[in-house]
Amino acid sequence: MKSAARAGSTAFQVCPSYFSADPTKAALPFYSLCPKGPFLYALVALATCATVIASQALISGVFSLVRQGVQLGFLPRVTITHTS
Repeated sequence: MKSAARAGSTAFQVCPSYFSADPTKAALPFYSLCPKGPFLYALVALATCATVIASQALISGVFSLVRQGVQLGFLPRVTITHTS
């Protein structure tokens, strides 16, 4: 159990030491941690997909909360238009 906590703490200690070695990399940490070339474009595409998925989850969650709030009488009636 102690080794897992120790491994996690060293991971957090590596990043500040990495950026203190070259302070110019701290301006754009996402781009400086990954290698240059096509791998960078793959990571940017992956981050974009994750952003789209997260935004859809947020929209669905707000829709569910509003619908339940209306059903329970906590919120006034709202006209919900379903789009495709």
